[in-house]
Amino acid sequence: MDLERAAETILAPPSAVTAEDRKAAEAIFTELKGALTVEHAKNIMASSSHPFVLHQVGQAMGEFVLREWPLLEGAEVESVYKMLVEFTATKDNLPVYVVAEFLKSTAMIIKRGILDKKTGDPEVLYETIRGLLAHPEARMQAIGCQLISSLCEQFSSSWRNSKFSITWDFHLAAKSEFEKTGLRRLLEMAVSNLYNLVERSDILSNAFERRFCEKFLEVAESAFSWNFSARIFRRLFSMNQNSTSFRPPKSWADLLSNEAFFLVFFKLHAKCRSDENLSVHSLGCLVQLASLAGEVMSDDFSQHFVHIFTDNLLSLFPQGPAPHETDAFATIVHRLFMYRPVQTLIRLPEELRTRFFSYISQYVEHLTGAALSDAIRISDHSKHSALSQLYDAWSILLRGKWRVALPEDQCAVFEESMVAGPTWTLISAFFNATQSAPMGSRPKEEEEGGDEDDDDEMKDDRILYADLLTPLSSMALYSLPRFLETLTSTLRSRLREFSAMADGSADSSRLPEWQEDMHWLMLIAATSLVGEDLDGSCHVQVEVYDHSVKLCGERGGPFPPEARDSFLQQCIEHPTAPRDTAAGHVDPFLILVGELFAWCSLEHQLLSSASIDMISPELCRSTAFALKRILNATSSIPEPDDTEAVHYPLLPTSGPVADLIVNFFLTKTFTTLHKFSGERRLCSDSVTMLESLVESHAATLAASPALFALLGEMDLARCPVRAQLMKVLVFIGAAANSDELRKNMFNQILNPLTVRYGSVLSQHRASPNTTQVDSDLIDLLQCFDGVARASQPQSASTLFKVVQPVLETCPDLVRTSSSAAVVTAVLTLMQDVTTKVSIYIDDKEDSLKLYMCLLQTVDAYRSTHVQRFVGMNSDDEEKAADLVLFMEILSNVLSNDILESPGDRQLSGSQVAMTSLEMLLCVMSESLLQHPEVALKFYRLLLYLTEFCPESLAFINDQLLNAMCECLKAGLTSKFGTEITSVCLESLAEVAVYFGAHRDKCTESLVGHFHTMMPMAFEACLENSAEASIFSEACYCLYALICFDKDYFNSFAQELLQRKSNAKAATKLGEAFARLFPEEPKMGRRERLQFRQRMEKFLGEIQGLLWLH
Repeated sequence: MDLERAAETILAPPSAVTAEDRKAAEAIFTELKGALTVEHAKNIMASSSHPFVLHQVGQAMGEFVLREWPLLEGAEVESVYKMLVEFTATKDNLPVYVVAEFLKSTAMIIKRGILDKKTGDPEVLYETIRGLLAHPEARMQAIGCQLISSLCEQFSSSWRNSKFSITWDFHLAAKSEFEKTGLRRLLEMAVSNLYNLVERSDILSNAFERRFCEKFLEVAESAFSWNFSARIFRRLFSMNQNSTSFRPPKSWADLLSNEAFFLVFFKLHAKCRSDENLSVHSLGCLVQLASLAGEVMSDDFSQHFVHIFTDNLLSLFPQGPAPHETDAFATIVHRLFMYRPVQTLIRLPEELRTRFFSYISQYVEHLTGAALSDAIRISDHSKHSALSQLYDAWSILLRGKWRVALPEDQCAVFEESMVAGPTWTLISAFFNATQSAPMGSRPKEEEEGGDEDDDDEMKDDRILYADLLTPLSSMALYSLPRFLETLTSTLRSRLREFSAMADGSADSSRLPEWQEDMHWLMLIAATSLVGEDLDGSCHVQVEVYDHSVKLCGERGGPFPPEARDSFLQQCIEHPTAPRDTAAGHVDPFLILVGELFAWCSLEHQLLSSASIDMISPELCRSTAFALKRILNATSSIPEPDDTEAVHYPLLPTSGPVADLIVNFFLTKTFTTLHKFSGERRLCSDSVTMLESLVESHAATLAASPALFALLGEMDLARCPVRAQLMKVLVFIGAAANSDELRKNMFNQILNPLTVRYGSVLSQHRASPNTTQVDSDLIDLLQCFDGVARASQPQSASTLFKVVQPVLETCPDLVRTSSSAAVVTAVLTLMQDVTTKVSIYIDDKEDSLKLYMCLLQTVDAYRSTHVQRFVGMNSDDEEKAADLVLFMEILSNVLSNDILESPGDRQLSGSQVAMTSLEMLLCVMSESLLQHPEVALKFYRLLLYLTEFCPESLAFINDQLLNAMCECLKAGLTSKFGTEITSVCLESLAEVAVYFGAHRDKCTESLVGHFHTMMPMAFEACLENSAEASIFSEACYCLYALICFDKDYFNSFAQELLQRKSNAKAATKLGEAFARLFPEEPKMGRRERLQFRQRMEKFLGEIQGLLWLH
């Protein structure tokens, strides 16, 4: 079969050829790539016109030159790349994809030779490109554009291919060399040609000129997005072009100092902005230019650049950006604020500064209404991202120390006209967009077709609009007095309206719109004045404290606590009564809090009186969310040495009003759980609201008669968020500093649950796998899971004694239950016990009981459930979840063993893990490891075992050890990702170290596995030389294997040197290998570090010389 027939066979549809014929045809091209020479390639290129054949030859020529690089002279390499370029220029009617492949191979060769100069003088290449671009034929110009694009692509990317001895270090060095002159030359060519295009009358009417323009814009955009090596630490270098800013080296300063350089892109976009596809690239260039930063940005040039950019930006978009330009425009503005001091914008000439800030604030005001209207009305969030970036930009202005940029006499005028006024305008625009008429202009939500997932968290407004609400908080804090007054008055107005609808004196048909209004007010109140820390605790923003201190200073002392208490009591007990007299006597922030309390009270009254049709579950959620943050923040206790704490707007921590607040929200939480038991997310938010009071009011909650009365009316096991509620109840008992209160809570809550669990378990034993009994078991197991989640150092021992009787029943449950849900509930409980409880257990006997229970559960699981994983494919997500839980439990028990002695480990955590590992290795397959989480948990479990309990390896039988080694080999191939490769290298190193120290326990099969994996570890060093973490693990692993058997490594190195492709450089390579081990290797931290240093030097010496395959 000749090449053209083979090509036709490969391209034929499946129905036209047999699988055997197609396979034979593919083998022909595979053989061709392995045996192709330059002369053979020339003959094929001269005799064949088949596009597929030529494509394969172009690809093969690039691989041939890279593979044979050490054996080729510079003149030969130079002739090959010139031949490839010449062929694309002289061969007519070549398909685009064939031209692209030939030029890609050309670019790869140029990159390979940039350091050793085998490709000749780079000026020859640049002259070739210049000649192509200047050629009168459009086809030649297109080839020149494509060659520039291929060069940029190759030098910005990397080939993870150690078989050609192309290491990460080589890519970094080649890229750095290219950046010195090559990248700039290509950019200058692109800009020069774009300038010529701009001077012509029209670009869009000529199809070729449009494509020509697009190619050069892509080149310019690539250069502006370049990840310049000089600014990134060598070992953390990333070859991906995901740079967020344009940071050219200082040598580019003269190029960028030319104002015409920037004007080209503004003028070009003005001509092509109506073409959405072309404008993507022109806007991309402007976006990157807006982020210009780094060494070229001296103070004077930075100011000049901002002047040029802002002036031309306003001229380019006099009426605002078009819809397809909105995102890019917003990104440009955001980067102007983000990548240089705000002072540079403030120091603009007064006329330009006024125009710029007025334009931005007016556009943001306009976009606020447009974006929120589309988002609310038809769930169109296309403008959302742009608005978020503009809000962030404005927040940067508010945070920036811009005042130092202006003379003192101009500061007040500028702040009022350009900062304070527009900031309040933007806040008002947000209120207007989220409130219905007559207060605002929020549109009605249109009905959506199709089913909606009510549990889709991404549709939750608090998450969906977080990127707007967060910067809105900065604006609110900047305009705090006015914001507090507006939000408070708006809330009061809405409450009066609701009261009128509730008593029938107003039209209730507006209730849905009113509920949406309140929903937005709750979100604003929750996020604007209160912040949330990473651990979930909340705090009042410091600006609110500062405002309160200032007010107290103006009035000559703190606000009277009696007035505060009286006001808050009135809000809860009489939510519809007038409260205007509080102004001047109660802190404005607490007046706002009181209005929120009043709404909660009104909502609670309606829930309690069965007027549930007046209540929206979504609004209840937003209310609970707001109150959770407000209660937690305002209940915090200031530091004892904070002298201004007396002025802070905080809730009372003790006394009748504090008790009233606690009991009110306690009752409200349980009423919500009862009335809305079908609304899981609402129930969760309500319990979270109750949890916000635990830290400051645990004793009050634990001693409250209302708590036990409410619990008596409720079936805890039927609560939709039973685990979460149990966790909070246990928190309350643990935080209450009274043994009597704790004992009372145990008797009232935990003991009845234990008794009930025993009763349901008896039913299960009498009639297993009954649907209702299984459901009851799951509910109760989840309750005890909540108990485990609440574990803390001081309460872990007590809580373990609570869950221990349940844990002891788990092996029997796993063995007798056919319900996957029951088994999952058991595993979840064990996971949380090993995560939250066992780490705090000091009693050895308790630990042994837990380990024994886990061993029995593993045995039960293996005998009854493990077979369902055999043959499992990558789509079985539910089955995979069980395995993930199992491996998390095992990892936990191994982690808990870190502080125990090796003798103890063999009797506890490692025994559990080894028993389980045998089960896992029986079912672990490549298809099962395609689940990313399964693979990661499994390989981490192997690492924990080898790292924490290496002595356990001595007790593994050969079959299990072989299976483990096979899994490590699979992980080393990188097919499951770099993280797993790193974990496998670390695990293998630990295995080699252990058996290196205990050779009497090492088997022949294990030695064979070490020999097989040694070349893989060596290749991992070459593949990951610029990936700090993986390279470190690869060096350690290779060194551990060499220490185990240096003779085998020497024979491996000799075998490499004897290969034909390495023959020319064999002497130099042999010397480099010899320098790796100047002395006999031995294990030790210092020796490992020295080996890594020698390996780095070795890779630099053999770069481009060693061929592995």
